[in-house]
Amino acid sequence: MNKDNNILHIHNLLAGSVDLSYLNCLLYFILTLIYCSILIAILCYFIFGIVFLIKDYNIWKNCNGSGLWPYVLLSLVLIINKLNFTNIKNIKDNDTSLYILLGIFIELSLILWGSIEIFGKSTNCEDLYYSNLWTYSVVVFSIQIIFTIIMLLLSIIYIHCINKKISSINEKISFI
Repeated sequence: MNKDNNILHIHNLLAGSVDLSYLNCLLYFILTLIYCSILIAILCYFIFGIVFLIKDYNIWKNCNGSGLWPYVLLSLVLIINKLNFTNIKNIKDNDTSLYILLGIFIELSLILWGSIEIFGKSTNCEDLYYSNLWTYSVVVFSIQIIFTIIMLLLSIIYIHCINKKISSINEKISFI
């Protein structure tokens, strides 16, 4: 009989007497923690990039033919491309595909340039190859690859949704 009372008590707790404000508070805390972590990561991305650009400028300058320093600088400036991609829902439907293609083109250009600089020209200069600037450029290169893959996947999903929307409209028109 005691076991049945315990089960009934647990059932009553789960059935509606559990206060959901604690769960909401926990959810807001977790989301705030994630948001703050992302902001800190972006801030660290900029700070380390600027520090390594300043610190390793002379090392890059002594390596003739390397464009690693301008690559990292331009990658820092063009993070705007990644940040603006989060506002894609505010763009008019007609311009969305052009905006996605432009973003992918920019990232692919940076990936191509970065691969030439990181794995080609920089390996000829030992000081640059073992510098923090080179390590940071590999991180930037990796972020660009991941972001481009995400953009390609989202563009495929977007094209699929547009096609589905068009076919739905065509079905409604043919039904009339």
